[in-house]
Amino acid sequence: RGALSPALPSAGVLPPGAMVVVSPLQRLDLLRAHVVASIDQPFKRVFIANRGEIACRIHRAAKALGMETVGVFTEEDKDSLHRKVLDRALPLPKGPTPVAPYLDAEMLAAMASDAGCEAVHPGYGFLAES
Repeated sequence: RGALSPALPSAGVLPPGAMVVVSPLQRLDLLRAHVVASIDQPFKRVFIANRGEIACRIHRAAKALGMETVGVFTEEDKDSLHRKVLDRALPLPKGPTPVAPYLDAEMLAAMASDAGCEAVHPGYGFLAES
């Protein structure tokens, strides 16, 4: 069902104070576009050095800000959701444990640099606590 919503600048040229009927998803898209258009982005590509739900949440936030996401996965995580939602997913080499490759800060920094990332988000745990 549609709802009356104040017209946002991205909605087109409308008289001041105009109201338009939009669905909740359309309103979310309009708000997202308005937020992205009003932000001076410090970078365009972020490297997500985490896995699972944490990586998915970071990806969603980055996409809402108009950023491209690059992340990593191990063989054990090859079917995980975070690998599927990332704009680009890079395989990690096998480690002594399934999570060990996520703790190799030097390797992850090199991967981020090679992928052209301008920032690294450590997520929660792993690098964030090292």
